[in-house]
Amino acid sequence: MSFTKNGRNVQSADGKVFLDGAIAELSSLAYADILSAALKRQFLGTPCALKSIARVTGANERSVKNWWTGKNGPSGEHLITLAKQSDEVLEAILLMAGRQDILVNKKISDMRRLLSGCIADLDKLAGRDEEVDREMHRVEINYFLAQGLECPAI
Repeated sequence: MSFTKNGRNVQSADGKVFLDGAIAELSSLAYADILSAALKRQFLGTPCALKSIARVTGANERSVKNWWTGKNGPSGEHLITLAKQSDEVLEAILLMAGRQDILVNKKISDMRRLLSGCIADLDKLAGRDEEVDREMHRVEINYFLAQGLECPAI
């Protein structure tokens, strides 16, 4: 039995279409170009970028050069390894897969992590110590309770 020549979209049991719109039209050239741009955003300016990518992925340097120039794109385990090591590659994969929802959640998580680090740095610069803050808060609560006052919400 041979496959039909009709171009059909593949559907899952729950009716979701796997190939849709622009994603179905993604050519191998566009794939290679998109991943090439992602690699350059992540690794451009690092010393020996191509050798670093080859070392991380375990791929041949010639293959990595082809990824870098957009001639070919990585496949299989190399793509997964790159996605683990590079936020830019992961974001490119999510965009090509049409999963902007996951990308938005990832960016929100990244921003929260960045902001919490900035706040911790600001607290260090201001000389604040969490242990001192907790002790001050305990003293304030005890003061209000001793005075028979209601503690203000902080």
